[in-house]
Amino acid sequence: MSKVFFIKDNFLPKLGNALQKFDLSAWKGKKVAIKLHMGEYGNLNYVRPPIAGKIVEVLKEAGAEPFLIDSATLYKAERHTPKKYLETARKNGFTEETMGCPVLASNTSVPKDGRLFPAGVIKEIAEADAMLVLTHAKGHAFSALGGAIKNLGMGAVDRSTKMACHDKANMQVSLEKCIGCGACVKVCPVNAISIKNEKASVSVRCWGCGKCFKACPQKAMSPKEFLSDHGLASCALAVLECFGKKDLLFVSILMDICDVCDCHGDAPFARVQNIGFLLSQNILAIENATVDLILKESPGFFDRLGYRDPKQQIEWLEKEGCGKPDYELEEV
Repeated sequence: MSKVFFIKDNFLPKLGNALQKFDLSAWKGKKVAIKLHMGEYGNLNYVRPPIAGKIVEVLKEAGAEPFLIDSATLYKAERHTPKKYLETARKNGFTEETMGCPVLASNTSVPKDGRLFPAGVIKEIAEADAMLVLTHAKGHAFSALGGAIKNLGMGAVDRSTKMACHDKANMQVSLEKCIGCGACVKVCPVNAISIKNEKASVSVRCWGCGKCFKACPQKAMSPKEFLSDHGLASCALAVLECFGKKDLLFVSILMDICDVCDCHGDAPFARVQNIGFLLSQNILAIENATVDLILKESPGFFDRLGYRDPKQQIEWLEKEGCGKPDYELEEV
């Protein structure tokens, strides 16, 4: 059973204390990638810069050489290129001056074998000596939970891998099962489904969220190759395998928990406010604790969003030998 440290108040001082519970001396002289999402401009729910700054401060005191890193987006928005991303990061409070370390955005990658398909892991992450995954927990259309697994599975890979992950999870219709009831049309967030000749038809706009898969009473919808949860988990595993277990640390922020990802510049206010911070060296344990704490605070949170079980990612990674999700919470 893995230890998950839980901070419920006095957050920044206790974050420093909690980080000291791990053997950071082993990271002395090592380049440490702090993988985080620095927020789309207009979004107000992303990880607050002082949290990242405190982590940088503690790592530097331990003799590590940290840097902040995220990947450029697949879609054409304000973080589509590294240059545009860094300008957005500046507006959101992330600069070398404010953070005390380099702030990077990248689309350059190193090819890695994935369980389901090859993944291009962001070069600066793949070549780092250690990694701290700093995650803001929220709802997410592609993975139900936008947690540490999604942070790596979509955020630490290049554009071509992101595209493959979406494309392979796109939905297809069994015309034999479909009765044209339209349940899929009602739940599709991108209007990719229509009824033609009394059967559902999926257009190229589909990006594999799977809401129709869950909503269809006839079980007529299925992904091309795999569910999006599994694709993200496969990509995340390719990133995790770049590091030894002692060179991984996970910090999840359960504050301002919104229905949608920090990629949304028009994201609404949080549905769940402040639960606390979690820290662990086991990604499955911290994800499991994240889901449990969100559901304790807001029962039915993920059911209301209409997505799949947020623990499917965890279960898939456990089957692939990534560890066990059992955890013991220890309040700091």
